[in-house]
Amino acid sequence: MEGIWNKVHATKSDIENYMPEGNEIGVNLNIEESEKLKYFAGVETSEEIKDNKLEKYTLTGGRYIICKFEAENFYTLITETIYKVYKYMHLWITKKEINVKHTAILWFLIR
Repeated sequence: MEGIWNKVHATKSDIENYMPEGNEIGVNLNIEESEKLKYFAGVETSEEIKDNKLEKYTLTGGRYIICKFEAENFYTLITETIYKVYKYMHLWITKKEINVKHTAILWFLIR
């Protein structure tokens, strides 16, 4: 994950309609029982971008469980902490018997 975030931080100012004060987001797709993560990261833009070099992900309207968490530094956040939070979220959703679509867990990094 560190490489993904390094790339985002190195290129975000070049993204069309990038919002410097906007949110950054990490998305874990294809949630399964396994420990494997399929992960991507991105930044908020003021309008849909038309750059075909970048992948686009539109967060659709709906009900979401939002989990805010912190770590002592960014490296720890995107390595150790995110895995602990992922495991806890899965356990919490299971214990509370919350019916969710296991298609994505969103990690918002709000400044």
